Amino acid sequence: MAAEAPFLAVSEYFQSPYGSVSFAKKDQLPMVKTKGGKTVTGVSTVARHLSQAGTVSCGLTLEDQAAVDQWLEYHVTQVVHCGQNQQLCTQVLQELNNYLSDKVYFVTHHPTVADIILYHGLHNIFTKLAFHDKEKYVHLSRWFNNIQQDKRLRQSLQPLTFSRTSLYSS
Repeated sequence: MAAEAPFLAVSEYFQSPYGSVSFAKKDQLPMVKTKGGKTVTGVSTVARHLSQAGTVSCGLTLEDQAAVDQWLEYHVTQVVHCGQNQQLCTQVLQELNNYLSDKVYFVTHHPTVADIILYHGLHNIFTKLAFHDKEKYVHLSRWFNNIQQDKRLRQSLQPLTFSRTSLYSS
């Protein structure tokens, strides 16, 4: 179920049919059959397909779509590997925190497929962070807490606790 959660969230948020998503037995990569009978494989491509197949319009410009693709690629190349390397994890959290310093969401003024996939990718990391660590990444924590308020985006993941006031001095 954990592997399915991000795709269920994308499917529900964009109101697209989810039933066609399956996972390869060998490497657990998600796969989906399109209406045309073709098979799309991989986290980024399946997530993007589900977001575009839905009845809820994304309203993304070509530049916005390129930015979404960039963040989906970042998820696959960086965030996924955080559990294996603490130094990489710290770097990723700092980069994302800095990026969100003047933004509410990663690409537009509303959640995109990039926000959903990144949220699900970061949930396990945030579960392990103490309040002190969450405060170090104040912008990323704000974004994370904002995203988790929407049950459609959170799916079966447990909401995490954040403090509204600073508990520690820098």
